[in-house]
Amino acid sequence: MKVLLVGQTARNSLRLVQWLEDHACQCHFASSCKDACACFSRMQFDFVLSNYELPDRTAYPILKRLIGSTTTLFFSVAVENGCLWVPPLTRGKRWPASSALRPKEFADTLGKALDQLKHEQREIQNYAWRTKFHVQDSATITQIDEALALPQTGLSGMTL
Repeated sequence: MKVLLVGQTARNSLRLVQWLEDHACQCHFASSCKDACACFSRMQFDFVLSNYELPDRTAYPILKRLIGSTTTLFFSVAVENGCLWVPPLTRGKRWPASSALRPKEFADTLGKALDQLKHEQREIQNYAWRTKFHVQDSATITQIDEALALPQTGLSGMTL
């Protein structure tokens, strides 16, 4: 799974990066809103974790850019002794009923989302494999059926 970390806080959090890598994520980095939007032009991401306040502007254009995609977006907002995470998009759809998450709640929510995506990707791979196998198997059966086909006879008993 591809994850884009945007902003200094997200990028400099070695614990977060290590946690993501432990969960089989490929981490990519952008330092600003402009850099993040350039990344979106080159690659699709499953998750984007971004500071809301970025060096060049707020992260709102990231939200606008990802609406309608398959990406889940989390914004981090600095508070007194840490940060809160807000999930404005789930798979490209607005999530207006979402609430701010403390770091532990964020880790739990992100972990569940990663597990769900992994499960769905496995299901898609299994379906593709079954479909491919079925198509190959059907082609073999059709060839065998044609080779073993009995001559068809008409009403008069003549071979057609």
